[in-house]
Amino acid sequence: MLDVEYGLNVDSGGGAVRQDGSMIGFDFNTSEKTFTDYFFSVRNKGGHSSKPRADNAIYQLATALKNLESYRFQPVMNETTRAYFTERQKSEKGPLGDAMRAWLKDENDGKAADAIEANDQEVGLTRTRCIPTMLDGGDALNALPQLAQANINCRIMPGVDPNSIRDLLETIANQGLGKDPVDNGPLVKVTRRDDYKASLASPLRADVLKAYSDAVHARWPGAPIVPEMSTGASDARDFREVGIQVYGADGAWVVAPIDFRAHGRDERLPVGALDDNVNHMERLVKALAGG
Repeated sequence: MLDVEYGLNVDSGGGAVRQDGSMIGFDFNTSEKTFTDYFFSVRNKGGHSSKPRADNAIYQLATALKNLESYRFQPVMNETTRAYFTERQKSEKGPLGDAMRAWLKDENDGKAADAIEANDQEVGLTRTRCIPTMLDGGDALNALPQLAQANINCRIMPGVDPNSIRDLLETIANQGLGKDPVDNGPLVKVTRRDDYKASLASPLRADVLKAYSDAVHARWPGAPIVPEMSTGASDARDFREVGIQVYGADGAWVVAPIDFRAHGRDERLPVGALDDNVNHMERLVKALAGG
């Protein structure tokens, strides 16, 4: 319903400075991973705990979760992450920088992607990731479980159908387990808990990137500008799904690492960063609106 060319998301992007006041850089967001939840479910007849069954639903669910823990999704590089690592490797001189340079040289270098993924700040940027976040199972302290479930939260690479990830998760979960004795299907059933569509990526648009860079450099001359794929979720996804390109263009900054508190009860933003962001957005909107 909106006749617009593109949008700016002020809840995405932004920068970070070190505790000594030196600038780390600013992210320019063009994409985000798809947030989707799934259920792993195992059912059986249950019974009294004094008469243990071989097919305990909790043990079987635990096996499925261990299967997921050991599985590594295929590394994937897209336009945004290639631009991100191209910029990041310039300031990384140690093993992490070597891994970035190796992966940029060969996208099929799984060891390099794994080395990047092992870093706390870079985790989630090389592939789809799925992890258990909640458990539910059993009926009583003295009863065998008739149902054991786990919520699996996935952050899926842009453009990948969440239904295809459901199918893959079911294959992963059931490795080493038998068939369901009731329906002869997979023992561990995997179901989606939402109907979210795949998140789409916005192209790296030169005019928006330049305007963002100019607005940042008015306050922080020479600060690195790094295209970013967010591992989190924002309202930008809904706009991208209907063909409106959105760019994360926030100009606020935090002090690293003491202000990395997103979604925490003590989340905070420096007062100076709020003032800077007002100035940043004024410059950015005026530039993109023709002055």
